[in-house]
Amino acid sequence: VTFVSKNEQFDTSSAIGEAMLKIILVFAELERKMTAERVSAVMLSRASEGKWNGGKVPYGYKYDKASKKFEIVDQERRVFNRVWDLYEEQQSIIYVARKLNEAGLYTRNGNPWTAPTIYKLLTSPWYTGSYLYNVHEEGDRYAVKPESEWIVTEDHHPAMVDQVRYDHMQIMLKRNRRGGRLFTDAGLAGTTAASARTSTSPIMFSVRSSSTSWRISSRPKRSPGPGHRTAQ
Repeated sequence: VTFVSKNEQFDTSSAIGEAMLKIILVFAELERKMTAERVSAVMLSRASEGKWNGGKVPYGYKYDKASKKFEIVDQERRVFNRVWDLYEEQQSIIYVARKLNEAGLYTRNGNPWTAPTIYKLLTSPWYTGSYLYNVHEEGDRYAVKPESEWIVTEDHHPAMVDQVRYDHMQIMLKRNRRGGRLFTDAGLAGTTAASARTSTSPIMFSVRSSSTSWRISSRPKRSPGPGHRTAQ
């Protein structure tokens, strides 16, 4: 197959023409990668300054473009609080989803609640008021980068849950998942022996759903390491 350009002075039917086409393709690829690097650098810089880089606004919040700040949506906050209260009482994500759907309380898009959507409300560090960026490898939302590369902005927006309650929830979820009842419909009476145990050791695990994943730590906040970047 040969390529003849009407606008460019090369013809792949000849050796020089084929070489010229390859050179042009190499520079086109170089420009694409340089553009991607510039965009990435700008977004990292914005995140380091605590600026929102766009995306789907988390449930319970709205974004004011004028002030460039997040505000809590009262109606969604009430649902959020109910999710947390129900799970702390019954320790069953499917139970929580069913109760919300039975009450006619659906997601922002009007869809029934599911286990993954409830799980996200219980595990996302966003609800503690922290904005995390550069957590996942490019092109793979499940691959987590080293914590030293994360950009963390604390007190980025109003929190819906305090850190102590959030940490306790992560321990509870981890414990119940290990006991095999995280997505069961069992009530509090069905708590397994594994979920009845307590643990003081740090817990680190990955949360995966159809739309996102989080790397959760139940460890108390500590001073950032040498490579860790915290937005001011």
